[in-house]
Amino acid sequence: MKAKKLRTGNFVMYNNIIGEVQNICTFDEPVVKLMFDEETSGVYCIYNIKPVPITRNALNNFGWKTLSLNSFTKNGLEFFIEQGIVDNGDSEVNKYKIKYIHQLQNLYFALTNKEMKIKISNIW
Repeated sequence: MKAKKLRTGNFVMYNNIIGEVQNICTFDEPVVKLMFDEETSGVYCIYNIKPVPITRNALNNFGWKTLSLNSFTKNGLEFFIEQGIVDNGDSEVNKYKIKYIHQLQNLYFALTNKEMKIKISNIW
């Protein structure tokens, strides 16, 4: 992953464990400070960080409401999980193709100016 694609609060994976980005530093090599739970955190090289794929369970736990088997909605946006498309309803031009949680978090913030808050602490 590239550090410039991440924001504080994004969820990413290190060694198959999902953590929340607390800080991003770019000295000699980009590193990410991750929190795995309230007591454990660590600093990891960005090159060892992997994106978290979007799942139906994760969407529900981020507060997206199920419209159908493949369609979810939140704050006027619709996400189609099979196609990985977010649609804000304006036109064909405003459909955004994504496949990872951090991308959805970043796009959601860009379109709504709100953070995509998690509803429960252990969604994975």
